[in-house]
Amino acid sequence: MKRERPYHEIISNEYPLYEGSSTQQAMKVWEDAIAEQLDVQWYINGVRYKVSGKPSRVAV
Repeated sequence: MKRERPYHEIISNEYPLYEGSSTQQAMKVWEDAIAEQLDVQWYINGVRYKVSGKPSRVAV
């Protein structure tokens, strides 16, 4: 049975910075956005995972 890959969305002020299934690429975009002090949100499969560098209480 093949495991389904998670779908990542990283959004800043309603503008998508990344959409795709690569966790490594999503992490790089997230770190770059935090370094530039952007207000960002990270969603995995439509569930909020992180907001501006702080982990959310939602378990994935």
